[in-house]
Amino acid sequence: MDIRIHARHVDMPLPLAGEIERRLRFAFRRFTGRITTVVLRLSDLNGPRGGTDKDCGVTVTFSKGGTAQYRAIASQTAVAVSRAVAGLRTVVARRLAVRCDGPRQGRRRCLMPTRASMAD
Repeated sequence: MDIRIHARHVDMPLPLAGEIERRLRFAFRRFTGRITTVVLRLSDLNGPRGGTDKDCGVTVTFSKGGTAQYRAIASQTAVAVSRAVAGLRTVVARRLAVRCDGPRQGRRRCLMPTRASMAD
């Protein structure tokens, strides 16, 4: 999984960049085989004059084609990153979820087929 971080008009100290990369790896590690690239873009909506609006957009490229993206705006960079990563993780998990057949009764369970059930 290739991770790219781009910042525009945002101070990006080395510890923050390392924390962002760690957070991205942790959030998407269970999808490592299905995701090729994660791109995180940070920008300040008020530009170089400063301000409190930080914009974070995260885009994921799937290995079988297609993308998913999520965007969050907050007053602090770390909060915007956390919200965007959490939101995109939910989107990716839903998109890559195993589809379940049959009626929904109580708790929904999706089990991998066994050899015996495949022979029928």
